[in-house]
Amino acid sequence: MQAATQTLAPDVLVVDLPDKLVMANSQAQADAVTRQIDQGHHRVVFNLAPVKFIDSSGLAVLVAALKKLRPLNGKVALASPGANVLSLIELTRLHEIFEIFSDLETAVAELTNDKN
Repeated sequence: MQAATQTLAPDVLVVDLPDKLVMANSQAQADAVTRQIDQGHHRVVFNLAPVKFIDSSGLAVLVAALKKLRPLNGKVALASPGANVLSLIELTRLHEIFEIFSDLETAVAELTNDKN
C-alpha cells in the first residue's frame, strides 16, 4: 500500500493518508513519502482528514518526513486533523514541532507562500 499523493500547487506535495495509519501500513507510507522527497518535493502537507486512527508508528511517518526535510530547508505541515488525531498529536507534544492547519487549502497556501 502506497501513500496517495497529489500536487495541488507548485512545490507543494499533498499526501493523503489512509483512515488507519498503523504499524501494518506505516512503512509503506514512509517509503512512498521518502521517494517523493528524494524526487525533489521539499514542501509536504500531510492531509490528516481521512485519518480516524493513528498509532506511534504512524506518527513516526510524519516525524521521519520532517527529519528528512529539515537539512534540505524543506517544510512539513499537517492539515485537517480530526479531534482524536489532534489529541494524540498534542499528547505527544508534536504540535510544538509541526505547523498544523484546520484545512488543506490553508496549509497548501501557507507552504506555497513560505519561500525561505
